[in-house]
Amino acid sequence: LHALRHTCYVGMASALLLLVGVVHRSVEMNVFQEPGLFSKKVVWWGDTDGIMFAFPIIVLSFFSIYNVLSVHSSLTNPTRRRVKMVLDGTVWTCFGLFYIIGLAGYLYAYDETSDNILLNFPLSFRLILCGRVGYLFTLCFG
Repeated sequence: LHALRHTCYVGMASALLLLVGVVHRSVEMNVFQEPGLFSKKVVWWGDTDGIMFAFPIIVLSFFSIYNVLSVHSSLTNPTRRRVKMVLDGTVWTCFGLFYIIGLAGYLYAYDETSDNILLNFPLSFRLILCGRVGYLFTLCFG
């Protein structure tokens, strides 16, 4: 894990950049450009056809089980409680980050939301572009 620490730093920084960028664009769209857009366009419950199609994507995003042994060996005092605390904290942090990014991405594009939320934003948005490049780095070297 020590050798991959820089990749982890870039990955976390990328996630935070995307969080700030997507939330900023969503607030800008709903508060400043078109204030009544939320009440007109939000869909609280859509069709249920895509739930079973999207379920594996959601489940597989939390399959970081192959990292458990390396995390366990890196802990100073790897008790069952500490390993559970680290893993639970990691999963909840990832869930929170990606939930906020996903929700803000939907609130930016509403019914025109792409399958990949980052595709809703043009490359001219520098903050989101930096987050994309950071994710590219993380995937290539992680």
